[in-house]
Amino acid sequence: MTVHVSFDSYLGAQVPKEMMPEVLQRRKQDAARMPCSPAHAPRLSLHFSSRQAVVKRAGLLRKLQRAAPSVLWEECAGIEIACRGDLSILDSALRSCIVSVSMQDAPCFLDEARSFRRLTRIGLTFTQFQTLCRDRDVSLPQVQRLKMECRDAAFCDGELCSISEVFPGVSRLHLALLPIAFPVVCGPDFVAPPNFRLTLLQDADDMASRSVRDASVFVASHLLSLPFHWRGKLFSQVVRLQMNELNADHQGKSTEQLVDLLVEMPLLRRVGTLSLRTAMLFDFLRADCQLEELVMVLEIDEVERMFKPFLVLDSELRHCSLKRLAVHLVASDGVSRLKSQKEEAICAGWLQVALLLQPSGFVAFSAGSHQILETVPFQLPWFDPQRFSFDMARCLEPKLPCSTPLGRPLPYHTPEFLERPSGALVAGSMRPQSQVSWLGPNNSQHVGNVQSLLQSPSVRRGGRGGGFGDASLAWVGWHLNDAIKVLDRCAKEDKL
Repeated sequence: MTVHVSFDSYLGAQVPKEMMPEVLQRRKQDAARMPCSPAHAPRLSLHFSSRQAVVKRAGLLRKLQRAAPSVLWEECAGIEIACRGDLSILDSALRSCIVSVSMQDAPCFLDEARSFRRLTRIGLTFTQFQTLCRDRDVSLPQVQRLKMECRDAAFCDGELCSISEVFPGVSRLHLALLPIAFPVVCGPDFVAPPNFRLTLLQDADDMASRSVRDASVFVASHLLSLPFHWRGKLFSQVVRLQMNELNADHQGKSTEQLVDLLVEMPLLRRVGTLSLRTAMLFDFLRADCQLEELVMVLEIDEVERMFKPFLVLDSELRHCSLKRLAVHLVASDGVSRLKSQKEEAICAGWLQVALLLQPSGFVAFSAGSHQILETVPFQLPWFDPQRFSFDMARCLEPKLPCSTPLGRPLPYHTPEFLERPSGALVAGSMRPQSQVSWLGPNNSQHVGNVQSLLQSPSVRRGGRGGGFGDASLAWVGWHLNDAIKVLDRCAKEDKL
């Protein structure tokens, strides 16, 4: 059993003066035992041997005291426990501290569902949910997050309406369904909560499974677009939508129908994960779009297509609504070193895109392979950390990045605490010349020059950056149209 503990450590005004030396000494001990980050609370990992049949509160507190001696754990009334398949070894007295139960713990949870008074997150299969529904007196209004996995298509959308009866406080729902069950969800009765994620399960990646998946998405997308009185009812309350099917290329008009549905969602503010084609169909740069976050997957050789729609914003002298543009770069055909002129055009294009977001907006990069990390876009967070972010947590993972759940701030990861990529595939001026970061104390004047240049009205609207001392960074003042022309010319030269 492993217990993860997150907490904030601070010095309160109530600490007596005579105890301050001891408190400071204990804080030093804590700092040496665990890594600290300015963006997250410290995190401890406690390991319990499987020989311990039952974990009791006293044993848990002893472990915590040894791990973090500066905290008076006996006086902590807000301990919260998240179970991941180990609910059965916890003492029953600790059930009042449990806030999360996974699907592996659901059988134990179903036996005494009413004893989990502080439970806020739970995962169930659809069969387990039906078992819970048979008890008419069960209602868990404190549950806010629910993940339900359904591997059976023999149900109707009316049964999903029972979610609001058993869990009336649910605001974040994740439905994981077999593709054949997707059309069932599109009926007239079920309304998704504001925080909604839909995943289509696929056990095999063969031709037959893909055909079933495409057929189900085709039927569901057309059901949702039919001119019935319940058209759009499923997503009428959704503010954050996470749906990986928006990144796939489906047969027929499935993608177009889904995009039409997105455009009609009145409350949509955060959406993921879209392909470039889906994002272009959605037209997230239109004047009436209210998105604040867009998560998309982009082939590294499609950046020119990505930049072109932003020319409309540049010509209309307006910003789009996005505050965070998360771009997951992939390379289906591999990665190679580019010409320095093409690298400059890519940097100039991304810079102008970042300037056309909201004034506090930024572009967050992540990568699908080690080779992509060595390309020039991943040097931009060290060039302008205010407008570019490097999401290392989403790099090199098989899963695609997701949109940010409601209630959480849009994640920004400062490069100051990250290891800078070596830039092995960078040929131009953006390649690191040494291990010293541009954000180091010896380079503050360089960063100050860059920031002062970027604040000039001419650069904010794609003007020329005259007067910048570093000639190797002249691309900072390029127009977006200039960058696109250079990319187009380089593409023609590569074909010759």
